[in-house]
Amino acid sequence: MLAPAAGAKSPLVNLSATSKAGVALGTLAMSGPASLPTAKDDYNLNNTFNAVLPAAWVQPGVKVSIKVAAGASNSPASQDVSPVVGTPTSMHVVLVPLTVGGATGVLPPSLSDVQKALARVYPYANGNIAVTSRAPLTISGASSTTAMSWSSALTQLESTRETEDKNAFYYGLVPMYTPIPGSFVAGLGYVGSRSNGGSSSVAAIGLDWSSSAGQGDPFNNNWPQWQAIMVHEMGHNHSLSHAPCGGASDPDPAYPNNNADLSALAVYNSLYDSDTQIGTLSAPLTPNNTQMKDVMGYCGGTWFSDFSYVRAQQFAESRTAAIPQPLVLNSAAGVAAAPDGYLTIAGEITAQGVLLHPASASATKLRIDTATAKSSYALRVLTVSGQTYNLPFEPVSVADASDKTSHFWVSLPNPGEIASIDVLRNGQLQAMRQPGQVQRVKAASAAAGNAQAMASAVGWTVQNGQLTVTWNAALEPFLSLMYISASGAKTVLGNGLQNGSATFDIKALPSGGRFDLSLSSAMQARLVSFPH
Repeated sequence: MLAPAAGAKSPLVNLSATSKAGVALGTLAMSGPASLPTAKDDYNLNNTFNAVLPAAWVQPGVKVSIKVAAGASNSPASQDVSPVVGTPTSMHVVLVPLTVGGATGVLPPSLSDVQKALARVYPYANGNIAVTSRAPLTISGASSTTAMSWSSALTQLESTRETEDKNAFYYGLVPMYTPIPGSFVAGLGYVGSRSNGGSSSVAAIGLDWSSSAGQGDPFNNNWPQWQAIMVHEMGHNHSLSHAPCGGASDPDPAYPNNNADLSALAVYNSLYDSDTQIGTLSAPLTPNNTQMKDVMGYCGGTWFSDFSYVRAQQFAESRTAAIPQPLVLNSAAGVAAAPDGYLTIAGEITAQGVLLHPASASATKLRIDTATAKSSYALRVLTVSGQTYNLPFEPVSVADASDKTSHFWVSLPNPGEIASIDVLRNGQLQAMRQPGQVQRVKAASAAAGNAQAMASAVGWTVQNGQLTVTWNAALEPFLSLMYISASGAKTVLGNGLQNGSATFDIKALPSGGRFDLSLSSAMQARLVSFPH
């Protein structure tokens, strides 16, 4: 609303709303400047009339009517608007400090600050974001961040998420490199699917880097590097590809420009701890007065462009619709049990071929089948008894890996001893990069001769709140351990542990449940359970 000359007194402006069904929701007085502006300014809320709508009003189909009373410099006016309102979205994020060698990733100082940061840039209401943390998770097979396989660490976190709470996003904090190498990986994340958000792998990892992030924003928000990395990697979880800036790999070909600039639309910084106060509007400029960049590029951005934001919301709506109660911890037992439990075969696919990760055994099926008639990949399992299983699967892309990488998991009723595993793409065998231990395990298993030798190869003791497990690592190189409480809540204590011995602090675990041990190679696994 503009005046022909300066000094014109502002009229009264009211807003009323009705629901999709035509029910009157109420009327609000809109606040505005004492005098009408003479020129339009899309980046200044102080020259506009505003009201904060109650959350209960913001529903699909709402109709908003704005009425301007007659004033000394204006005639009465009105306008009806039916804004597009997305379906409600919600998200539970579990922060996981990762222990790598002798160092453990550091949690942010305040979980509420993480919640506000996510609400600032993601399409979720502040009250619909839950941020919690869990005990540190030890990453097996790594002595330091420098020596760590980021791909392996990510799949270990995803296995933990899938076991403990498949409804939640898991974000792992990796201890910072010491010393910092010249160039390095800062984070990895799975790329979700907007059409199948409910079954997407929503795990990501990133450095606990405390330095300030690149560009900053016009609101003087303090963006540490770990937070910008988290927003970027969780953006991949929300189905986003890279924005074309800074040499980011595989940029989205549909991105509207070639430099990841935010559009000319204003950016809005809300006061997320208030339901009544109005936030701040600004042109999309950095403190250095340069155009802000999309956080999905490699140019120091911290906000999403409108292009990325819409796609993140599409994912959020798809996932929330598929998971009616995403903020409730998943304590259900899972899919119905098979007589001999389930076997999950996992691995990664790169240009060099297929590398199998440690297999795992479980009492219930851990992963939902996502293969379709169009799936080009299949796992072929041949058992010693002569059975053949052909199991289609959809690999999940890993963003920010140094080489183009995807991971896969296939769960099936445990078929017993396996003779061979192959991966096929469009019916063609793929090169298998089986680690040397697979051949050693086959030889050791043949030498063992029978199931009795296998059963006697594992033992455990509990003393002073410490559980120590020993096993024959030549026969079964990997151990994974999970605790299932009497209520059904699951806690992963370790994945893919090696060397034949491991000790766990179990003082905080409630009694009355059971421990599930998965003893495995890359090709097969068995389950051992005992009570607590």
